[in-house]
Amino acid sequence: MTNEERLDKLEQENKELKAQIERTKNVSVWPGLKDEIRIYCLSKDDSDINNVKAYSLQTAIYTIIRFSLGISNVSSINQSNIDDARKVFEELKGVI
Repeated sequence: MTNEERLDKLEQENKELKAQIERTKNVSVWPGLKDEIRIYCLSKDDSDINNVKAYSLQTAIYTIIRFSLGISNVSSINQSNIDDARKVFEELKGVI
């Protein structure tokens, strides 16, 4: 194998690794925090069968997280901003 062939092979491997890293960055970590928020909200709603208060509280928490992170949808929370989202949620739990 010539040096040029080795270089081409390394460049291809590098390209594949970069693509894999990008895919990893886009893996949603939101479902885990979403479940924590849902469970928390349900624990605060002991008044009715339909969980109307829990749903309202959950929506309010989502809105504050979206506003704080500057995103339009909580589903777009990823590895780069999950810690900030979790911090906002933990701060909210302290005042609810």
